[in-house]
Amino acid sequence: MKNWLRWGGSLVLLIVLATRLNWAQVGASFASLRVELWLLAVLLYAVCQVMSSVRWRLLSGVVGFRGRVHRFVGMYFVGSFFNLLLPTSVGGDVVRIYHLSRMPFEGRAGRRTLATLSVFVDRVSGLTVLVAIACLAAWLSPLHLPTWSSVAVALAGVGVFAGLVGIAMGSYLARWVLPRLPNSWQPPLARLLTAAKLYMRHPKVLIGATLLSCAVQGLNVVVVWCIGLGLGINVPLVCYGVLVPLTTLLTLLPISLNGMGLREAGYALLMRPLGVAAPVAVTLSFLSFLAMVVVSLFGLVYMSGRSTRIPSDANEEKEHERSLGGDSDQGRTGQSSAAA
Repeated sequence: MKNWLRWGGSLVLLIVLATRLNWAQVGASFASLRVELWLLAVLLYAVCQVMSSVRWRLLSGVVGFRGRVHRFVGMYFVGSFFNLLLPTSVGGDVVRIYHLSRMPFEGRAGRRTLATLSVFVDRVSGLTVLVAIACLAAWLSPLHLPTWSSVAVALAGVGVFAGLVGIAMGSYLARWVLPRLPNSWQPPLARLLTAAKLYMRHPKVLIGATLLSCAVQGLNVVVVWCIGLGLGINVPLVCYGVLVPLTTLLTLLPISLNGMGLREAGYALLMRPLGVAAPVAVTLSFLSFLAMVVVSLFGLVYMSGRSTRIPSDANEEKEHERSLGGDSDQGRTGQSSAAA
């Protein structure tokens, strides 16, 4: 039922946009595109995905998962590819959890749970930095932003800050607050608090992951800015620092299929006060999404390649043991107590 609602929401939004757009202007925008800048954006987005893979590998190591960088890069691209196919924006996370749970593991139990935690913390890291960039960009913007967009940024910032405070007060929250919340809220919040306890013991990992998130989210803004330059949009880079995070947060709402329709409407709405016509803004949205699609297709290439195929758990464990000199117990030495 929820999937039908998502399909319906996207369809309604796209129909409304289609009936209100000047399609001649859309065609003119496509014709004026500087292709070299769009290709640069595709390359930068691919770099973002690789850096995100490294961040995920760093966070997965805390809970006991081991693997070479190219394995995590492959799994991340596969997850991105399935994000295009599955009806929600987190569908690819389920695929990532599945493949990570088959990687060499230095714990004794809870493999699937800890894989889920690593993906969850990876998402939270990116989301926190995304909102921080929006707040900083709104403050530094040389152009006057509409009141409603400033309020939206402020609310997102307050929400993230409250979440971080809640994590810091994890033991109190788990004991007194969680039982009083709706049942549907309790499992994800409980997982977040459990993850916080695990990761707080590794501050260097958290710092490294945060720095990588800053690079990733900053490059994501630059990606859209490059495409905007390619379309001749004369808007300062700092304004994209508000546009991209707010649109990304908008696509997380469970009322459309992978943000389809919401993304285009968000670009048109947010760029209108900056003097950008709706057809040009929608073209920018479509070209940005197309760059994501092209990079995500590398996941399909990864899955189809025999030499780079994600191996079964048994084969991966054997490979891991060979890398340790054939001693199957060596990899469990110094096992993190968090992973147990």
